[in-house]
Amino acid sequence: IPAGTSKELTIAGILGQASTFNALGVVDVTGEGLSTAGLPVYGNQVTAVDVNVGTVIITNVGTDSTKKIGTSDVTLAQFKLAVDSIEDSKFEAITLKNKAASPNAADGDIANLYLYKGSEMLAGPVQMVSDKITFVLDTPYAIDKSKNETFKVVGEVINGASNLVEFNLDTSSDLKLRGETYETYLTVTDTLAAAGMVVTIDGAELNIAYSGTNFDSVDDKTDVVFGTLTMSAG
Repeated sequence: IPAGTSKELTIAGILGQASTFNALGVVDVTGEGLSTAGLPVYGNQVTAVDVNVGTVIITNVGTDSTKKIGTSDVTLAQFKLAVDSIEDSKFEAITLKNKAASPNAADGDIANLYLYKGSEMLAGPVQMVSDKITFVLDTPYAIDKSKNETFKVVGEVINGASNLVEFNLDTSSDLKLRGETYETYLTVTDTLAAAGMVVTIDGAELNIAYSGTNFDSVDDKTDVVFGTLTMSAG
């Protein structure tokens, strides 16, 4: 914090038990070059009550596919988020884990992953680390109550012939939609794990074709074409 300036910080918490009284505050601040006065300081007292927060259901809407090494713009996951009728929400972040059956694709088999809504890029690029990819949206995507939206993960296949990719939630807390009414995360119902789309990585192909004709040639002739090899990607 530069000298002569101030920063505003917000303290937030989740109240886990109804009919309790709570006040959050600051009792101490430590840091380099700091001296503090006026502590402790507390916010208003709040009472915890039971509420029914909204629910979001995540469902696979992609289809299994086979993609060759060297292919870009590959859809690696496609899912629908359906919000119930309780409250509007904003999609903030998601972490997906490659939980495909063996042989599971290595982190380096795919690269440059993006999250899209239609043709709109929402986050990325990210790389897979320890089988996981995380997208944090700079601008949370609004999904109104009783509505649903479809999203997809797009990336490049760069290695790993015969390996598999199947992105699912590892835990329900890896999907974060914040409700607009109660300002807490929606409850997640995960059906993605039961039927995620599987991408099989196929080896790259190199097709080689020879063309040429028989002919007689005089001695000491240069630049003689004996035939033509044509190579093309499969």
